[in-house]
Amino acid sequence: MPRKTREVQRAETRSRLVAEARAVFAEVGFHCASIEEITDRAGYSRGAFYSNFSSKEDLFLTVVESSTQARLEELREIFGRDPSLRVYATLVGEAEERVERGSRPFDPADDPWAYSFAEFTLHAARNPEWRTRLASLHSSIRATYAELVSEQASHLGFELTFPPDQLGSMQMALEMGLYLQQIIDPACVPGEFNMHFLEFVVRSMAALSTEGAAAQPDR
Repeated sequence: MPRKTREVQRAETRSRLVAEARAVFAEVGFHCASIEEITDRAGYSRGAFYSNFSSKEDLFLTVVESSTQARLEELREIFGRDPSLRVYATLVGEAEERVERGSRPFDPADDPWAYSFAEFTLHAARNPEWRTRLASLHSSIRATYAELVSEQASHLGFELTFPPDQLGSMQMALEMGLYLQQIIDPACVPGEFNMHFLEFVVRSMAALSTEGAAAQPDR
């Protein structure tokens, strides 16, 4: 077998550290997680850690960026397959099936990462370097939401009543606000809430699509 190049070895080390870090952060939180525990689980030394990351904050943000990028790529792929209202209808239908099978309140134990992310957000807010990097990540999420919404509006033939980036901010605000509420009081947001909100989006876009089609009969 050919020997792995230095670049490949470095990439594998970095990937392993990120994977183990996410598990440790989820289990004990950002502040209680130690570099030693993360490196021990990954099977590397502190030297390997500091050759890839400048600090625990750097590693945490790398974990967030990695998972966020994967989610955004998934969204692009979903909407790219079917740039029409049918993709919304499919998502709503899947959500309705989950509700019919029996919805239950959000349980933070199902996603312990929620605690760590909320904890780190407050930590980063007090540090200009980490706050700037987290803000940049939020900006990329808003940009992706804006891109997808704009593509849908264009395909359906209507003009948005809000700037796309503002719609992205509204979507993020809703998701993050619900997330925090569910951490504090899991029963405050019913299991079917997201489905109902998605249905509202579908109906709103369908109504706008109808108006756009009526105004442009050649479409």
